[in-house]
Amino acid sequence: MTLQIGDGNGTYHAERVVNDYVFTVGKGSVTLKNAVSKVFHEDLNILGKADASTDLKRILGTDAADIINTVLEDATVISGTDNDSINNRGSNVSISAGNGKNIIYSSGYKATILGGTDNDSINNRGSNVSISAGNGKNIIYSSGYKATILGGTDNDSINNRGSNVSISAGNGKNIIYSSGYKATILGGTDNDSINNRGSNVSISAGNGKNIIYSSGYKATILGGTDNDSINNRGSNVSISAGNGKNTIYNTGYKATISGGLGDDSISNSSKNVLFTYSNGDGNDVISGFNETSTLQIGGGSDTYSTVANGSDVVVTVGDGKVTLQGAATLATLKIAGVYKNPQSIVGSEGADVINNTLSGATIQSLGGNDTITNSGANVLFTYSNGDGNDVISGSNATSTLQIADAKYTSAKSGNDLIFTVGTGKVTL
Repeated sequence: MTLQIGDGNGTYHAERVVNDYVFTVGKGSVTLKNAVSKVFHEDLNILGKADASTDLKRILGTDAADIINTVLEDATVISGTDNDSINNRGSNVSISAGNGKNIIYSSGYKATILGGTDNDSINNRGSNVSISAGNGKNIIYSSGYKATILGGTDNDSINNRGSNVSISAGNGKNIIYSSGYKATILGGTDNDSINNRGSNVSISAGNGKNIIYSSGYKATILGGTDNDSINNRGSNVSISAGNGKNTIYNTGYKATISGGLGDDSISNSSKNVLFTYSNGDGNDVISGFNETSTLQIGGGSDTYSTVANGSDVVVTVGDGKVTLQGAATLATLKIAGVYKNPQSIVGSEGADVINNTLSGATIQSLGGNDTITNSGANVLFTYSNGDGNDVISGSNATSTLQIADAKYTSAKSGNDLIFTVGTGKVTL
């Protein structure tokens, strides 16, 4: 087929609209319906001179629901205002979805895909592709290598299976699933749900109350600024919960877990787990601390003190503390730090076990039947009516027992001296 413009030397402007070619000459135009395949197969010959703005690789949609297919390299696709279907197989293609609920499929290398103002569905299989979801509740699937995926302003669903992919959730309550190797996942400004199955993955939760699940090997998980829930089943994983009151569940071998700022609840059922805590990290509770676990205080160089409370061990660091549930029954308790009894040791209202080696300390055991072992000099023990039945070993000539209620009786029992105060007593 041949289209002659004027005498064959006439000037024209041409553009592709969906699958048609429109040639404009002066004030008139000629539309070649469904001529795309003819141009592709070189069955269409144009005799004339194209103007400078003619670009047959620029594909325009209409106000109708269009179906646009392209295999051209370096093409630009701009869809219209209705629900369009775009299928791209060319490389270095730019796709802009426009309005409407659009369906976009692309398998071309280095494509750039921009979603529109409504709910779009984007399926990418090409490598080195950039996807920006735009507005609306979008569904994005990508299996391409080295893709970059940016969520939009609403609630998006992102499913990635490609490796070396970067995912940024954007705004909205997003659902992100990734099984790709070496993916980087950044949560957005709202409550996101992130599910990772890939190895060597980096996850940063962002803001909001996020739910993170990961089973990938060597993942790095960083919580956000609010209350996050983190569930890890992968080995050699690093977890830093960030701010907020976070809940962390771990079954992964050789994990490293930091609760971060705020009062965190950590549950562990695996071995060789390293828990890290620094001054200012709040009041954390760890269950499942076992003989293979280690609690590292401030990188291993900060000071701490311990007191047993029933079956628990309470580790105090500055103004905060870590409660190791059930750790008092362990044969070995691994804490990396500098042990130093505080000058003022205050127990709880329960049955405490207090060990003191510091000279000049003041020990106030409070309620419950407490056991106190002392090897320090010039130690002051305080007791009040109602503090239970306490036993103090290691009192010496420099020790002082201060009884708040002056009414007491004393009696010797073997080598012990028993002071009775109201309904309680202290045995030295």
